[in-house]
Amino acid sequence: MELSTTQWTAVSLGGLALVYLALKPSSSPKGVPFPPGPRGLPIVGNLFDLPWKEGWMIPVAYRDIGRQLKSDVLHFTLLGKHIIVLNSKEATHELLEVRSGKYSDRPRLNLLRHIMGLDWLAAIMPYGNDWRDMRRAYHMNFGVVEHRGAETKAARALLRDLLAAPADFAAHCRHLMTATTLDTAYGLDVQHGDKYTQLGASVLNAVVYGTSVLALVPDAIPSLMHIPHVILRTLYWKSWGYRRSISDMLNLPWKAATEQEEPRESVAATVKKLQAEGYYHDAAQDVAKRLPANIFFSGANTSVSSATTFFLAMAKYPEVQRRAQEEIDRVVGTDRLPTFADEADLPYVNGLVKEIFRWRPTAPLAIPHASMEDDTYNGLFIPKDALVIGNSWAILHDEKVYPDPERFEPERWLKNEKDFPEAAFGHGRRQCPAKYFAREWLFITFASILATYNVSKAVDAKGKEIEPVDDYSATLFSYPAPFQCRIEPRSEAARRLIETSDEEDLFAA
Repeated sequence: MELSTTQWTAVSLGGLALVYLALKPSSSPKGVPFPPGPRGLPIVGNLFDLPWKEGWMIPVAYRDIGRQLKSDVLHFTLLGKHIIVLNSKEATHELLEVRSGKYSDRPRLNLLRHIMGLDWLAAIMPYGNDWRDMRRAYHMNFGVVEHRGAETKAARALLRDLLAAPADFAAHCRHLMTATTLDTAYGLDVQHGDKYTQLGASVLNAVVYGTSVLALVPDAIPSLMHIPHVILRTLYWKSWGYRRSISDMLNLPWKAATEQEEPRESVAATVKKLQAEGYYHDAAQDVAKRLPANIFFSGANTSVSSATTFFLAMAKYPEVQRRAQEEIDRVVGTDRLPTFADEADLPYVNGLVKEIFRWRPTAPLAIPHASMEDDTYNGLFIPKDALVIGNSWAILHDEKVYPDPERFEPERWLKNEKDFPEAAFGHGRRQCPAKYFAREWLFITFASILATYNVSKAVDAKGKEIEPVDDYSATLFSYPAPFQCRIEPRSEAARRLIETSDEEDLFAA
């Protein structure tokens, strides 16, 4: 039986009504307002109010909206989801740390976790036993000091790579981070351009895709998860290609590590041994396989941005580079490379590492939290299941705490060396557990480069300096746009140190 025009209209209107009801945001209790924010449209909410066009300056736009509305807490809606943006250290501390029992969950991320298969990544796991098992396993098996040899080895290799092809410094940084994590997590050696380096980049692209606006649709309409896979495959065709890369990241290095004739010491080997002895027997997932895969993903991706940002900062701020080099020359001398034994005597270099984290945080909006129950803050209503975003950029660029925040200034950290840019690593119970590993990793890398190289602005054919591009990707993890710089050995003695760096004692501490 064919439907008449009137009947088709009725069916269409009924369908739109169902979509509207599915995507209609919940209301606040009577007398308790939502935080300030622009008034949205039906269904799409604030789709046209959110600062999409601001690119990597989205966190700055959120901060500016908050200043206009005179509130450090903002409220938006998108496809029926409530979004709460926290623009101050005070708000993030109170909600995401003091009240962490209410705010330690993550958004559903159905596209990324279930359709694409990244349910093993602890950073996006729901708050619960699986996440606790992973966190516990990390702290039991991933100390900082025991991995200094692998970090130093990779830093020395980077020096030689820069000598051979200085223009490829960004690619060298990605290889450095991949090599260190694969050595630490699996006891594997990684060569330039091999499948693991490419795999890390592919899974990062998957995360960017899986956390886009498109990803909110399966979260806003969970019933989509129950439709046949053939339809899901059509709707989200790109996700199925990423699914293979995600599976490979979990399985390929694990297979290679377990098939070694003489397995080297690694996180994978240690966790597997503990699991055989009865640890984690109640865990809902294979911790032995998933823990090193988490280290692989995090190390091979998030620290790449900081390592590349170092070259940008040194090219833009030569006076910072000179002061760091003077400190290294005074403490270390010029006849050897820095080691971790020098770390305590290099406060300016340590401050430089912290300033990299503050100046250009890898996750400027952190990974969103999700509220686990209705709550109020300063008389404002925050509903259950809201996306709660801690604006790390705004916190780390607060003029009251960091005067002239856009200036790269390691001196900020010399007054109290225990200070640390915590917001660069997330908030509350979901803060990245590898923050101190990242700090040590970048310390030995930056100190080694500063001891042996000068980084400066590139010059054009007429000898005129080229100002490096200071632009970043507008994604969950933010990366520098391609830029040029000059990287040259400081002296012939420095060149010899670089060329013989594979003979250095890697385990000096």
